[in-house]
Amino acid sequence: LLADFLAVTADANAMWNAGDKRDEMLPVIAQDAGMELAAAGETIDDFEFLPVEELLSDKWLGGRVGSYLDGAAAFFHDYGTVPSVLPSYGALIDTSALSDVSGR
Repeated sequence: LLADFLAVTADANAMWNAGDKRDEMLPVIAQDAGMELAAAGETIDDFEFLPVEELLSDKWLGGRVGSYLDGAAAFFHDYGTVPSVLPSYGALIDTSALSDVSGR
């Protein structure tokens, strides 16, 4: 079920990134977000929708995100905001459903 949801999301992201469906997609996005069309366009134009393969790469979920989480946890621990930290938060990132999408 999760892989199916991620596949639909990846397909919609790819459609948006292609650019040729923007005029068709933007009114739906604006309505669902409860936004005016122009405001939704200005907001979403600042977004970047990464392809599944890039999300799985070492630059994102395959490595860098885990390192970032480790650093953020250490920062909050050093400042007394959290009482303890795990040895690695990257180990908690489960990309199996996203990998299933990549293999489709």
